[in-house]
Amino acid sequence: MTGRQPRVVIVQERLPHYRVAFFQALLERLAACEIDLAVVHGRSQGAAAHRRDEGSLPWAQVVSNRVVRVGSASLVQQPVIGITRSADLVIVEQASRMAANYPLLVRQARGGPKVAFWGHGANLQSDGSWHNRASEAAKACISRLPHWWFAYTDGCARRVEALGFSAERITVVENAVDAASIAVAKARPEPHRAIFVGSLTSTKRLDLIVQACDLLAAQMPSFSLAIVGDGELRSWVRHHAAARSYITYLGAKVGSDLGVELKRSSVMLMPSGVGLGVLDAFAAGIPVVTATGEGHGPEFEYLSHGGNSLITDPNPQSLASAVLQALDPARNAALRGGASRAATRWTVENMVENFTEGILRACHAVHTGVAL
Repeated sequence: MTGRQPRVVIVQERLPHYRVAFFQALLERLAACEIDLAVVHGRSQGAAAHRRDEGSLPWAQVVSNRVVRVGSASLVQQPVIGITRSADLVIVEQASRMAANYPLLVRQARGGPKVAFWGHGANLQSDGSWHNRASEAAKACISRLPHWWFAYTDGCARRVEALGFSAERITVVENAVDAASIAVAKARPEPHRAIFVGSLTSTKRLDLIVQACDLLAAQMPSFSLAIVGDGELRSWVRHHAAARSYITYLGAKVGSDLGVELKRSSVMLMPSGVGLGVLDAFAAGIPVVTATGEGHGPEFEYLSHGGNSLITDPNPQSLASAVLQALDPARNAALRGGASRAATRWTVENMVENFTEGILRACHAVHTGVAL
């Protein structure tokens, strides 16, 4: 080893607000371990910009993203090769669209800085098209090449290992967000109020939500749904909310403002595209109603049917029935207990510790060739 501190660079396509607390805590934790951390990211573009969820870190380096169309696919080019030249470890998103990943891996093969992937191990929202199948095949090959892997969850780690990657070089980070502002928010819960929180995209199956709410309102006149979020389907949501007295669209909310809306609710309704939003629900102490099927993020693993959530079939009737069950006072109380317990399991503090341990092991292996 040289006398200098190991340098780790994390490259991100963009910086959503829910990653800010994590990176700040990771910076401080790694500094205590005498490791220098840099974060490099671009700005939100296209559909991601519609979510209005961008964050900022004063010490992070912002670069300009350039999107290049390649047939029906697109590549995101970021000028990060020079920025990462002096790094010991470069952590990048496992995404075939990130063009810099390829020269970074080539440079690693020629003796340059080691590369680590951070991701799911597969595209969990693939539509099965020829393009996506080809992309996944290429991703599977490339995913065997990094020096280290940071997998979101246990399930993601199993997918990576199934590709032929050594389990000894995989760290499960247990993906999480800082939900402290949600946990301390104050609001009186409304017994028949549900809430949706997330990006307004087709992957969330907002059509199922509206259809289920139509059935719920017919059976429970006091039922209401709050929709929180932003995205490309904003106009569609506004249109359907305006036509229904029991649906209210609130736009994007974060922090304590989001916490108040969650604490006012008794259940989160998220039929598809389950992701980090379930941790917001847990922090607020409310259960999640969702459905089986493709399109969920890795955080679907955090749900336990009958424990902190109800998981049903992906149709309006089943979803409406599950929401009615979750709003039953006795059932709701039991599910709330499960949600509150889950909130102590998946925390940003635990994620920082897991990530730090993985970085320490990866840096050790850089200099010794042996994982701790």
